[in-house]
Amino acid sequence: MAYIPSSEFNNNNHNPADQMTSSEYLIRNYWPPCLLALAILLATIYCSAQLGINTSELPIQNYSNHLCITENNSSEKTLRILDVFRNDTHLLADSLCQDPTIAKHYGKVEVVWLSRSGIDLRSIVNQRYQLLFIKPEYMQRIKPTESIGYSAISTTPPRPGRLITLTEKPELTNEYFTGKTLGLLDEPDSISSFQIPKYALKHANIDPSLYTIKYFKYHSQLHAALNNKKVDIIASSGLLNPQHHSIELFSSLPPPAWFLQEKLLNTDIHCKIINGLKINQTARSKRSMIHYQECQQND
Repeated sequence: MAYIPSSEFNNNNHNPADQMTSSEYLIRNYWPPCLLALAILLATIYCSAQLGINTSELPIQNYSNHLCITENNSSEKTLRILDVFRNDTHLLADSLCQDPTIAKHYGKVEVVWLSRSGIDLRSIVNQRYQLLFIKPEYMQRIKPTESIGYSAISTTPPRPGRLITLTEKPELTNEYFTGKTLGLLDEPDSISSFQIPKYALKHANIDPSLYTIKYFKYHSQLHAALNNKKVDIIASSGLLNPQHHSIELFSSLPPPAWFLQEKLLNTDIHCKIINGLKINQTARSKRSMIHYQECQQND
């Protein structure tokens, strides 16, 4: 058994019988404080119970979704919406929850926001969602092997990929990028806000040590960072504001689109969703170029 040295044992004439084992040393030195700590813990639990304080763990919450209840709260069915671009889709969900027609079919409306890297294509193949806002390229990945079961209900003209600033027209030169902060999406799959700007800077021989990159999860965060002057430049295919300055890096990029389950096409649900999308889009931006296909409800 190991022994713990003590200053009183440093004398060579000590009696071996006086040596303490490690267990004896721990009991003598640490047992009293442990008893005190235990007493304090028990007292805290008792007081919490008497005062009605909840000491249980906080529930695990998903901070990437939004759920609202319709008038038909007895229904177990949920209208699920997947949004990959972090729009204000919760406003659409809330308006749908207030609609009596939607309430006839669903007890809840849920929005799920996912980054591109978080998308599980199986959830689309299995039609977990009734409505998607996603790049068509993701749907094309499924088409060769599966019938995707979704149809596009919106179209948007292709947009150029740009570098955008608030102060002056950006330049692809080492002199211009010195000391600048560039905002990109933290999404290697993003063409406009990751791949193209990375390629453009490398092709122009911009020294990466001259500038800093800040990564953001969503397009809305990217544009907010520019408008709040947290970054000097962003790469995006989003619409320009009057105060923006930009240079074009790529002339035509495919925009995202809304996709609806095919079995819901030309139903009252389809018509209400189109109406909600139009209202929500108008509230967000009067300059939107999204065109929604009209619903032709079957009798």
